[in-house]
Parts: sequence; C-alpha cells; structure tokens
Amino acid sequence: MTNPTNASVPLPEDRTDIYKLTRYGESRVGCVDADGVIYTIIRQRSAQRIGRAQAHGNGYRIFRDTRHDEKEVGNVDAHGGVFSYGLFEGGELGWLDPDGVVVQGGLILGEEEVGRAEGDMDTIAAAAAVDLPPRRCRRESKNHTARVENMPLLETERMTFHYRTHGAEDGLPMLLLHGSFATSRWWEPFFDILPEDIYAIAPDLRGCGGSTHSADGYAIEDQAADIAAFVDALDLHNFDLVGHSSGGAIAVEYALNHINRLHTLVLVDTAPVEGVFTPLEGLRLLDSMREDRDLLARALATLMPTAPPSAMTQAQFDAFFAQLVEDASQMAPAAFSGVAEALDRWNRFEDVHRLTLPVLLIWGNQDTIVDRDATTRTLIAIPGANNLEVLRGVGHSPMIESPVVLAERIIDFVAEEFEAFEEARKIE
Repeated sequence: MTNPTNASVPLPEDRTDIYKLTRYGESRVGCVDADGVIYTIIRQRSAQRIGRAQAHGNGYRIFRDTRHDEKEVGNVDAHGGVFSYGLFEGGELGWLDPDGVVVQGGLILGEEEVGRAEGDMDTIAAAAAVDLPPRRCRRESKNHTARVENMPLLETERMTFHYRTHGAEDGLPMLLLHGSFATSRWWEPFFDILPEDIYAIAPDLRGCGGSTHSADGYAIEDQAADIAAFVDALDLHNFDLVGHSSGGAIAVEYALNHINRLHTLVLVDTAPVEGVFTPLEGLRLLDSMREDRDLLARALATLMPTAPPSAMTQAQFDAFFAQLVEDASQMAPAAFSGVAEALDRWNRFEDVHRLTLPVLLIWGNQDTIVDRDATTRTLIAIPGANNLEVLRGVGHSPMIESPVVLAERIIDFVAEEFEAFEEARKIE
C-alpha cells in the first residue's frame, strides 16, 4: 500500500481527543476519528494523520504511518490495556480507566495518571464493527512514585556539570545537548512528552546555567571533550545522542571520537558540518547582548517563532521565556561570542564520512538560523544519515515549539532495528 498523505486537515468533528498531562497542565496531543484513523493535533487547530486503529478480536491493533507504508506499533487489549512494540518490546504502557483517564503502567514506576481520552469512544467501535472493549479500572499502585525532575551536580576531571534528568535511571539512556544561549531548561517541554522508559539526561554546557563558567574552553573540540568526561563519569554506553543547533556540532565531534559508545545520533536544526562563519559585526552584536537584555530577548524570540507550544498558555510561555532570557543573561561573558567563534574554526565536512552509525536529521521549515541547503549538505556528507525529517510550521527550536512532534520523530527513530549499521560498524 502507499502511505496516506500527511497533509494537515481540519480537526475531525466526530473524534475522540487524547490528552497528555504536563507540568503546565493538560495538552491535547491527538485524536482518533470515527474510522479509526489516528491523528496528531497541530497547534490545536488542525490535525495530521499518523496511523490507524484496526479491530482485532476484542481489541485493536495500532499501526503507525511510515514514509513508504505503515508498521504495527502496538495494540489495545480487551481490557483497555495499551501495549507498544519495538522500543518497549510489547511492554504494557497503560490503560483507560472508566472516566477516560490514561494511566501509565510498568514495572519501574507502577501506575501514574498521564492523560485522558475525551469523546464518544463508541464511534470508533461502530466503525470497527465490534463491541467496545471494557475499560480497565485503575488499580491501587504498590510502588507508584510521582515523577521528580532531578537537577544534580557532577564533578568531572574537566569541569562541574549541572544537569537535568527525566525518567527511570534503568531506562534507555538519551543524552541531549542544547545550543548557544541556552541551558538544559530548553528541554523541559520535550521531557514532559517522553515516556518514563527513556532516561533522558540534559547537561548545561560549559559557561551555561549551573555548570562551570570559564574564560576559555569553548572550542567545539574542547566541549566535546567536556561531554566525553561527563559520559565517562555517568558510565553511559549504547546511548542515543541528541544535539540541537551548536550542540549538534558538539554531538558530531563527540561521535567522531567515540562512535562505539553511541546507539544513534540525532541532529536537530544542527549547525552544518562545515561550520558557520560569523562576521565581525555579528560577533560584536553577540557580545553586546551581555548588557542589552531587550536585544537578547528579541534574539531568543527569533529562535522559536511558532511558540508557544500547545501545552502552554501564552501566560505560561511568557513566564517560561522570561526564565530562558534570564538564563542566557547569566552565561559566562566568554560564552556570548565564544561558541560562534568556535564554529567559525570548526569544519568536519571531510571527516563525517566515518559516521557509520544511524543518524537522523530534523529541521523546522520556519528555521531562519539554519537553512535547508546547509542541512541537506550535512545529510549528504554523513553516510549514516539516510533521512531528513522536515517539521512544517516549526522554527529553530522544535523542543520548545513542537515537543510532541519532535518526541514522536525521535522515539520512532531510536526504536528502529539497525542490523545493517551494526555490520558496517564491525567492518570499521
């Protein structure tokens, strides 16, 4: 079969809405129409098909659309239990209680309310021509613990790191590197979407947030060495590395030197692998942001043109954005122009052919910082990068502007089977 179009369509009138609980309240993240088609909801106004539900016995099989076809990714059993394949190997993710509340289950965290479904569930059953499976009542949890975001400090031989974590410590490790003028706080909306089975770790890079502030050490090679020390201190292996913007350059540099520590590499609106030239006037402008808070705020706003995300009200986003501006204003003085100067000196275009691990590039088509041509050059230069995911209606910062869609793309990618890549890496 051919993959159905992924064009945006109006929200179906006859639908069941799916909500996700976040730190900012409820966010409507998807819906299912009367024909069993599953959609992700875009900015609360339109929808995009991502899969379908198919009646099977007393439950449903869940299929996710892929670029060329579709793949079965999970099922709902006769008791309303929600299961997922691939990444979680059929582990039970949760169920719907009689009030439509989506409850997350699992061996690690017990049970936790993570969202709800709202609508006429009978329309789906009618379309599938089967009786609606009875919903399972929420059970009393014996080992439930509310999610607590950890923000510890870690001493390494190179520097002290402040970092944020999300998920169970014995989950699948994912390391996330922020870009310039940012901190690990930028990943908070994205953290809210991730399942607990993924152990996400986001450090503040050198000169940013609560990590070491220094007068030097901002070269891409030096910051990759910082990350290597951080990874060693946490004893991470076979982890997924995600880099955003200039953090993508650091991720590439790390991968070139430690490819066997990685499972996959994901580059989000990344700095191109040939580096970035910033003219002298631009460097002076970056330095002037140390004293001009209004200029700094306007510059950060250009990095997220389609914010706020659907999970935040405008007031919530304004408070969040104010904190991002405050974080940026507190960077080490040398960091304001240090990373831009470092990208001018960094060029790995002739070296990235050695990246034979699975690589995913993600780019927002409203990005005014990194253009499509630069991203395409990076795609072509890296042999392991066999796909570029274009996020329509999203700017330079998908983790803030569209965290649900970004999480879907990344989780789908890291859940794939990569036997061919493993063989190539053995040859290396």
